[in-house]
Amino acid sequence: MEQSKRGFGLMKRYGFLYLVLKSFIRLGLYFYFRVRKIFGLDKIPQDRPVLLLSNHQNALLDVLLITSRYPRPMHYLARSDVFKRKWIGAFLRNLQMHPAFRLRDGYEKLSGNYKTFEEVAEVLRQREHVLLFPEASHCLDRRVRPLNKGFTRLLVSTLKEQPDLDLVIVPVGQNYTAPLQAGESSHIHIGEPLDLQAWIKNNKEEEENFLESRRFARALTLEVEERLKDLTTHLAPFQHYEDHLQTLESLDYDFRIPLRWESEEPPESALKGEVVSPIARSAFRLLNAPFILFWKKVLKPRVPETEFTSTFRFAFALLGYSFSFAALFFIVGVGMGQYRLYFGFTLLFLLLNRVFVRMGITQKRPAADRVAEPEDQPH
Repeated sequence: MEQSKRGFGLMKRYGFLYLVLKSFIRLGLYFYFRVRKIFGLDKIPQDRPVLLLSNHQNALLDVLLITSRYPRPMHYLARSDVFKRKWIGAFLRNLQMHPAFRLRDGYEKLSGNYKTFEEVAEVLRQREHVLLFPEASHCLDRRVRPLNKGFTRLLVSTLKEQPDLDLVIVPVGQNYTAPLQAGESSHIHIGEPLDLQAWIKNNKEEEENFLESRRFARALTLEVEERLKDLTTHLAPFQHYEDHLQTLESLDYDFRIPLRWESEEPPESALKGEVVSPIARSAFRLLNAPFILFWKKVLKPRVPETEFTSTFRFAFALLGYSFSFAALFFIVGVGMGQYRLYFGFTLLFLLLNRVFVRMGITQKRPAADRVAEPEDQPH
């Protein structure tokens, strides 16, 4: 509890820094993405405790895209291994992140989730908003994978101390046109809120200790899973996944639009995706050649997992361009006194990049880029 209270204090104390960081990231996302939109944000009640449950396709970018447009600070659960270094762990906790332990982290470490759940439960009882990814791992597959029941244990822990808490569950669907490429587009679709108290009342069927029963966890997990499938591209069954994906890619389907395809029959309609410009792509590469070369030759081979490709690329672009512009400012502006030249060059460079990205710089994803990893989600 002490940790949570300290987190609230830090957010209040460093609210301005949070807003600066949020604005900085939002500006970076503006130049990185061709189009990024969020639909249904007005559905989320701001005066009630909210648990947002999202599919998890594109690592840290999933978090940044929601956070950058969300009207208030949130708490998050993140994989525990990123907290290993003390200074990183302290920094992440100051950003209101909490470690979530998975089976792959070691069976003996799973008990650490009890402390995390208690921290986050206290956060919800204080009517804050929490973002969680119930698939428990990220994957580039265009489907909703079986959900981990950990979020139901979090809810049980929350309601134990405050049984009448008016908590709301909000499903969130993340949709990307080309999740491994810069200049892609992103649409986030917010689903209808689920009033947890009303849902419990309608489903408990006079059962005692319904909250702690397996039926509660199973039924609520299935409910959320079904809602998520309507908010993103969900291709099933698994044995037909590659066929479905190749069919949609051959049709240039617009993957920003949620599509639920669970049969062998093709969908009734497939909306065409964005038009890209080979000229814009070539001009963009020429304009950014030093950065692209450094990324491909030095940084990209060091990315630990394919799903982290866009996260590392975005971080490199955000920091790399920022440091470069800062260095130019001191060399051209301060050193040479050519402030007009510096600001003119910087604005023109940013404007051209934005124009090229807006015109379309992505390309069709080769089959070798497709990732379909086995599940790592104990229930």
